Amino acid sequence: TYTGTGSNGNNITGLGFQPDLVWFKNRSNGGGAYKNNLADTNRGVTNVLYSDSQNAEDTNGDITSFDSDGFSVGGSGTYVNASGQNYVAWCWRANGGTTTSDSSGDITVNRQSNTSGGFAILTYTGNGSDNQTIAHGLGKTPALVITKNRSSTSHWAVWHHQHTGYYGQLEYYGAWASDSNQFYTAGMTSNFIGVRTAGATNSSGHNMLAYVWAEVEGYSKFGKYEGNANSDGTFVFTGGRPVFLWVKDVDRGEYYQAFDSARNTFNPVDKGLSSASNGAESTGSGSGFDVDFLSNGFKMRCTHDNLNGSSTYVYACYMDIPFKYGNTF
Repeated sequence: TYTGTGSNGNNITGLGFQPDLVWFKNRSNGGGAYKNNLADTNRGVTNVLYSDSQNAEDTNGDITSFDSDGFSVGGSGTYVNASGQNYVAWCWRANGGTTTSDSSGDITVNRQSNTSGGFAILTYTGNGSDNQTIAHGLGKTPALVITKNRSSTSHWAVWHHQHTGYYGQLEYYGAWASDSNQFYTAGMTSNFIGVRTAGATNSSGHNMLAYVWAEVEGYSKFGKYEGNANSDGTFVFTGGRPVFLWVKDVDRGEYYQAFDSARNTFNPVDKGLSSASNGAESTGSGSGFDVDFLSNGFKMRCTHDNLNGSSTYVYACYMDIPFKYGNTF
């Protein structure tokens, strides 16, 4: 978390690594000027996409560099550095910006892959053909894949290994739909992701992007749970203490919600942000969000439909200390 300065040279340090994907969100204000802003080292830090928009890739000079211990932002842009505004940045490491050209799948890809962290960034040119494979380099079957057409207006497409046969749209709060042409699930293997003919995953001649995550025991978990619509809510075992949790109701039109231990340093965790909305952070009794981050998972403490209604939910969770090693919480 950090505060914008409205001027050049706002250097955010203490991350502990050079990030390859940074997902920025203004926590203080909503409205059209406060979009979710995503930049990565495959595309270059000035090329951004907005998770709450179907727009093609944009150019924004407010992110000036990804550094060895964090990142730098400048200018007065509301997306990442407006004066006095509070921000969160979720960061992932891939391969330090060094990409590999890989033609082992049906589509040649420029990829950078972090096998220990289970994360890869793929950029490729779509060919419009059905049932195509693209190498991800992780050595594990993907658990979560998010794609975007960089060249033209198109939805974001989301695939989750616990809810195959359906896909979500990152920028849209609606229920997940039956998947007829987005993802090729049989192609999701330890070597490849699979895409079909949709404009969001494999548009012919267009520049495409995929973020790919695989599970790492004790560090990341991508699962599914059933809500119970009770304030003594569902408990989900993840194998470690969460630091980041992202949840979506796949049955109904409810917003994606993200929570973390940087914005909430103790329970209950109640500060939600949505990838499908440019709105400000929702917090406290007015939000209806209450989640406990526990040593071995998370437990819902609310009946909010975004998190714990009578629905099926998919989630992505990152942990800081694996439960099987930790005994002093």
